[in-house]
Amino acid sequence: MPDRSYRVYMGLEVLSTFSRPGGDADITDPEKARDAVLQHYAEWAPHLRAFVEAAENCWRPWPPHRLDLDIIIDGHPSWTRVPEVTLLGDAAHLGATNGEGVEIAIGNHQADEDTTAVDRAIVAYEADTRAHR
Repeated sequence: MPDRSYRVYMGLEVLSTFSRPGGDADITDPEKARDAVLQHYAEWAPHLRAFVEAAENCWRPWPPHRLDLDIIIDGHPSWTRVPEVTLLGDAAHLGATNGEGVEIAIGNHQADEDTTAVDRAIVAYEADTRAHR
């Protein structure tokens, strides 16, 4: 960053209560949060733990969320498809904000373009076939 500071992201597999008030890493108590995170990285090299130790009380939990599988498995749909509406990137894929959204969006866009090209080819083929009847 221009001010010579760093932004460091860490991932922990913990209960959803971990960073809530009263939790092991209650973010309303920065020292408690720091100690809890350091416990998770207790076996890590000192120079890596130094990032946590030097953090300036700017903890921001960003819990990942997921959709239950029964929402997306055939036979259990919970939404109705809407023609001409496509979700791309972060809107279609819940996840942490760690820079992957753009890559996912580009991949989704390419898949959408491929589908659109196939649809156009089928429409053109059908029109050509009908024209020769």
